Amino acid sequence: MKIIKCGGVSLDKLENRLKIYQEIKEYDGSVLLVVSAFASGPYSTNSLKGLLNDNYNYEMLQEMITIGEVISSIRITNELLNEFVDATLIYKEQIGIFVESSNKMDSISGYDGKYIQDALLKHKVVVVPGFIGINQDNKIVSLNQNGSDLTAVIIAKMLNLNDVYLYKDVLGLASLDPQENKNYKLYKSVSYSLMLQIIMHGSNLVQEEALRFAKDNNITIHIQHYLNHSYETKISALGNEKVLVFQKNNHEIFIDGYSNKENIENILLLKEISYDYILPCNSYLKIVTNYNNQSEIISLLHDKYLKGEL
Repeated sequence: MKIIKCGGVSLDKLENRLKIYQEIKEYDGSVLLVVSAFASGPYSTNSLKGLLNDNYNYEMLQEMITIGEVISSIRITNELLNEFVDATLIYKEQIGIFVESSNKMDSISGYDGKYIQDALLKHKVVVVPGFIGINQDNKIVSLNQNGSDLTAVIIAKMLNLNDVYLYKDVLGLASLDPQENKNYKLYKSVSYSLMLQIIMHGSNLVQEEALRFAKDNNITIHIQHYLNHSYETKISALGNEKVLVFQKNNHEIFIDGYSNKENIENILLLKEISYDYILPCNSYLKIVTNYNNQSEIISLLHDKYLKGEL
């Protein structure tokens, strides 16, 4: 039994979906497939949100933006059946994730896996639309941004499973944003606590709520590229690899996994690079600069790191 969550980018092109379907065919066991909305086109979350104008309320918005996951799950189930895969669909009312919400999803109030468990007894593949919960007023609401990650880990808890596989458009956790940089280091493992810190400083690799739920329930998250599984990052309580992640956020630079202020000061002084101040914390370091040189600082320090000088 394997839980796979596919992000919107991985689902956008039919050729990519067919490769994922082939992987599922070859897997010796049942698969719970959580799907996001397609990343582009008329049924993406942003496109659907754009259909509303002026006079709408929170419930209307939630119904609208979750339509994308419903459409993608129906389409993917249909395509799996056409590929002669024994697949079935869980409808949004059957997912069994219950939440408390105000103007957003505030907390998970409960979950019920009876529909999913019954479906898994009868079919090889069960497709679940991600991102969707039912609130205290019995209304459909979203599980916040990137909420399909949360769907996957909650279903793991429902089924008493210890692992989920999140298919992303990156190979795993990297020392720099791989979407903006080519020269980076990948990590095979990272602890829940350090990954939470990295997320709070700007990374969107995993939804924060999903990571907290996984931490509380000891569910290991496997970050994999949706087509290339040659590498992965495991997020668990046992992550003990040395991890340094460099991120910029407006006038702030965060180096997660590093706190040697004096070394950083000496490196920047020797290169005569200006900054405002450096704040060391227990497991990260923050550099504040208003000189529009964040990229230069990160490039210099990251290069030192790759050379073993940091």
